[in-house]
Amino acid sequence: MARANRPLGWVALTLALASLMFALVSGGVARSAQAPVDTGLRIEKAWISCVPIAGHPAAGYFTMVGGATTDTLVGADSPAAASIELHSNQIMGGMMHMSTDLSVAVPAHGRVVFGELGRHLMIFGMKPGLKMLPLRLRFASGRTISIDAPVRAIGGLDPSPATSLRAI
Repeated sequence: MARANRPLGWVALTLALASLMFALVSGGVARSAQAPVDTGLRIEKAWISCVPIAGHPAAGYFTMVGGATTDTLVGADSPAAASIELHSNQIMGGMMHMSTDLSVAVPAHGRVVFGELGRHLMIFGMKPGLKMLPLRLRFASGRTISIDAPVRAIGGLDPSPATSLRAI
């Protein structure tokens, strides 16, 4: 009986190897049937609001879209700014208060908005006349995301130093 099974074993082994070779040559097993691969945390809709008054900080806005796992934004920097802080606004006692945040959690597959009336980046000492601000966002996982955010002036004024207003 053992001899009768041996030829079938060779046939099965040959078919298995042929199937494997076909899969390798054709690019693998039906990838279109698999779920899309999670590319991780990403940044959307980034922009900078530049106050056209010399010496005043700019603000950064964007949306973070979480990847497969939770991560935490722990800081930001730019070669075109002196410093950048994570900030948030809260209404307390009928008044708007701004506070510095040490970190901001980004839930897996969640969205965290840095918007005009809530969380935002405070950008101090931004170089004047920029049309794009290079930003590097740092996360607790060790990941960094680099983006170029367009600079827009409040009220449509040109943020260049030649047209900057002076603080009174």
